[in-house]
Amino acid sequence: MLRIAFVRTVGKLIGWPIRRRLWAFYRDCENPQAIQEEILRQTIALQSDTQFGRDHGFAGIRNVADFRRQVPVAPYEYVQPYIEKVQKGNTQALLADDAVHMFALTSGTTAARKFIPVTSRYLAHYRRGWNLWGLKAMRDHRDVSLRPIVQLVGDPEEFHTEA
Repeated sequence: MLRIAFVRTVGKLIGWPIRRRLWAFYRDCENPQAIQEEILRQTIALQSDTQFGRDHGFAGIRNVADFRRQVPVAPYEYVQPYIEKVQKGNTQALLADDAVHMFALTSGTTAARKFIPVTSRYLAHYRRGWNLWGLKAMRDHRDVSLRPIVQLVGDPEEFHTEA
């Protein structure tokens, strides 16, 4: 009984900052279009000095309609030349980030495998999403709290780029 009380108390203390983020997420879900448009504006501003941003006139994009005119809906092959430059060490071809930690590889079930650059910014956003999901999962399924988990990952040495 004492252990359960301890676990709950520690869980509440540890979870407080994440719960605040979860509440903010719920608030943001009330107006997803405005949130999505703000994220788009921030991303365009951040990426405007990349080669991709310059090639697509990011500096002149002010709203979603501008973005739709400047950047076509396209398959992976459209951005592949930029990604190949990033693989050779020129991150500014596509990304405002100074470094790429790794490239996530798709499974290649429908075509050749695709390379997804993983940066510090990408990891921060990814981690935020997983933290929110994890907190919600723990709140909704308390019986799984503090139980062992199995995590599956790919081989980090599977592939290396030139850079």
